[in-house]
Parts: sequence; C-alpha cells; structure tokens
Amino acid sequence: MKLRLRNRSKVGSTLPADWRASLPDRPQPRRRRKNGRLVPIKSDPRSRKVRIVTGTASKAVRGELDQRYSFSRVVNGYLLEYRQHVGPDRSVVLDDLCRSAAVHKTCANLSLVRLREAIARDDSDEAKAAYEVWRAADREHREVARLLGIPRRETPVLSLRDVLNAEEGQE
Repeated sequence: MKLRLRNRSKVGSTLPADWRASLPDRPQPRRRRKNGRLVPIKSDPRSRKVRIVTGTASKAVRGELDQRYSFSRVVNGYLLEYRQHVGPDRSVVLDDLCRSAAVHKTCANLSLVRLREAIARDDSDEAKAAYEVWRAADREHREVARLLGIPRRETPVLSLRDVLNAEEGQE
C-alpha cells in the first residue's frame, strides 16, 4: 500500500475567500532547515535593546543608578555634595564612602516621610517599621559621615522654661 501526500498548495483554505482577502499580508518569518525541519531563525542577541551585562562592564558593578527614578536622582544629588566636601583628589575608598553616605541619607529621609505618613494614618505597624528603618539608616549615615570627617553638630534643645521666657520677652 502506497501513501500519497497531498500537495497543500492545491488544497483550498478552510477560511472563506472574503475572510482571506481581509487578512493583512504578513511577512513570513525567516526559517532555515535544521535536522530536516524548518526552524525560525532567531535574531542576533547583540541586536536587542535590553542586554544583561555582567562583570566590570555592568552599571551595577560600577555603582551607577538609573536616572529615570527619583530615588537615584536624590542619591546622586547627595553624592555630588559629599564628593565636593571630600575634594577632587579622593581615593576609591572615599568615593565608596561618599556613595554609602548618600544612599543612607536618602533612605533615612524616605523612611522619615513614611513614618510621618503612617502616624497621620494612625497605622502603628507601619510606623514602627518605618521608625526602625529610619533609626538604622540614620545610625549608618552618622557612622559614614564620621569616617568622611564631617563633624556632628548637635542643635541646642530649648527647655520649656526658655521657650516661655522668650515668649514673655516678645510681648
């Protein structure tokens, strides 16, 4: 018994002719024969817009942040301030300390904002978590600032008596 393969080009489509006419003409994907089968040709992986880069060429390794996000813009603003404070002839270690101080300061400020929002909403769990993050980030920031040689300035806290005496003097 002999099997005959039907030639598909002679067999009509199952879709009605007016439907076939309404379909857009799409270019057929490029294919090549591999092991007797037609497989699509994949595009060159280097031509893709997004590539994962590892090693020393990675932006994450170099410490660069994506400037599309406000967090990274704030960090880079603080980083510029710390680098100006340290001076132009800084070592790699001082540069890392500047970056660390900028990130800690940004995290402390962000957690302080979240703490205020949580207190306003009367959400004690979120407030406790934000307070712990703020304490840790502030502690780390103070330590890094000390290593950079930035002196700690304490602001004088007025007592209630001093405040009342100042108000009486204004009246």
